[in-house]
Amino acid sequence: MTRTGKSTQIGQPVDESTPTLIGGRYRKEGAHALANELIVTWHGTDTVLDRRVLIVDVAATLEATGSSAGVGAVLDAARRAALVSDRRFVKLLDINHEGTDAFIVSEDITGPSVSSLPRATTWDARRVRALLGELASGLDAASRNGVHHQHISEDSVYLSRRGPQLYGLGFLPLLLGTEALSGDDASLVDCDQLRSVGRRLVAGHADEFDDAALVDVLDVEHVYVRPARIATELDPWDLASLTELADPAGPGASAPSAADQTADLVRRSALSQLANISDDLNPPGTPPPAPPAPGAGTHGTGSNPTRVSTGVPVAAAASSLLSPVLPATDPAAASAEAPVFQPVSAAAAATAPAAPAPAAAKGRFQVGSTLAVLLLVGGILVTGGFWAVAALTDNLQPTHVVQSLRDSQGSGGTTTGGKSSNATPKATKSATAVPPVIDSVASLDPDGDNNEHPELADRAIDEDQATYWISRTYKTANFGGYSRRGIGFAIKLEKATTVSQLYVITENTGGKFELRATSDAKPWGGDLVAKGSFDQDMDIVLNKPIKTDELVLWVTELPELSSGSYGLKIAEVQVL
Repeated sequence: MTRTGKSTQIGQPVDESTPTLIGGRYRKEGAHALANELIVTWHGTDTVLDRRVLIVDVAATLEATGSSAGVGAVLDAARRAALVSDRRFVKLLDINHEGTDAFIVSEDITGPSVSSLPRATTWDARRVRALLGELASGLDAASRNGVHHQHISEDSVYLSRRGPQLYGLGFLPLLLGTEALSGDDASLVDCDQLRSVGRRLVAGHADEFDDAALVDVLDVEHVYVRPARIATELDPWDLASLTELADPAGPGASAPSAADQTADLVRRSALSQLANISDDLNPPGTPPPAPPAPGAGTHGTGSNPTRVSTGVPVAAAASSLLSPVLPATDPAAASAEAPVFQPVSAAAAATAPAAPAPAAAKGRFQVGSTLAVLLLVGGILVTGGFWAVAALTDNLQPTHVVQSLRDSQGSGGTTTGGKSSNATPKATKSATAVPPVIDSVASLDPDGDNNEHPELADRAIDEDQATYWISRTYKTANFGGYSRRGIGFAIKLEKATTVSQLYVITENTGGKFELRATSDAKPWGGDLVAKGSFDQDMDIVLNKPIKTDELVLWVTELPELSSGSYGLKIAEVQVL
């Protein structure tokens, strides 16, 4: 595709010499001004799926903004962002690059931008909370795919009937010539920019808000590193308070009438559909067919009649759509120039007699090819399933044998790393001593989102070594590079008791841990009573016995799991 000329004034009509069809599919139909007018955009139509789209001229925008980023870098960022599927972002449909022309095609933006709405009368605490919560959830989903926005402002947020949407995920900073970071730095920028939007929306009347969670999120003294934490703080929120702003008629406007919807659902006949077949007869966004208006018939006669949609499913009314109805017995109707297609009701389609099946040859058993293939595939799957189960369970043995202290407290010894050894007098428990009773346990992740599978924690004290608590798994021993001082496993006793050792059943080896007499509120604090590395089933002997009712196994470096990833698995824990 070549360009012989283009308009140089942003927001002005497109020069007629500019190509009107992009990528052989997208037809430009007029200039479009986003809230940020530096971005050169057009309205357009997807000629294949017959839907409205928004087209960004990358080269012209880079020229207008003076950005030093290259066209290739912008398009690469857009391709990565297109892999993020979340309703809170304007969906990217195509990235087109031919010669010197480069375009980013997205779904059309129909709702107003946040910057276009009056702040004083629009934004109360309920709506600001919903806006920040929705966008934070979307940013968290994108960050888990390594994609960040980094140019969040009132100009880049639009309100649709599905909720708020961010435009320009991933590529907008490059397009506008601002710095683009990565990793935790980019997440921090997204959090700061999102909170700044919230502060600007409530400027002047924040004191009127009776929402402690929102006030905490907007507090400049607080630091949020990840969008997930903002979403957690604000959950729950009222999405409906935002969707009503997307209605051009304003909050409380009524939905379109059934008559208006029916008028828009007149479709071409089956013959005209077959004359111009596309790969997708029902493109995304096509509404379901509406029932015909009372008394509605067909429109037009001859070789190209049109039909009002009957509302009958295609599978139920295929014959009515693809075959003409037999002519009526009335002589006047029989004299028509061409067959007339009549609409078929759902009830008529359901009660219509089925065509008689062809009679099978006498004395001959026939099996359809489809049935034969299904039987063959089913037999292969069943046989393969039995073989797979037998192979997996053959000679299945545990990776190592464990011996719980509950069954050997009277043996006069302790276990270290799964092997018997003579214990020192200070660490030895008498056969009659009653071990401290554990009241509760909990997983700890103070620097993250406290989601190290807390629902599995009780498995470590259920006296069943076949069940276990496991942390989230990471690619490296330092928590995958995330900023964490550590994760922990808190143990709460029924009452303060003298403790001399901790028995842990685990499959882990390596890593680094600290055993601390402290509470779950400050797991890295308190008294350090032991430290070391994990060695499968092990006794952690305290430096000296202490009297306490709270212990934390604080992990500063993750051990390696059998899968090759890093994390901590605890089958049983007992305090002695």
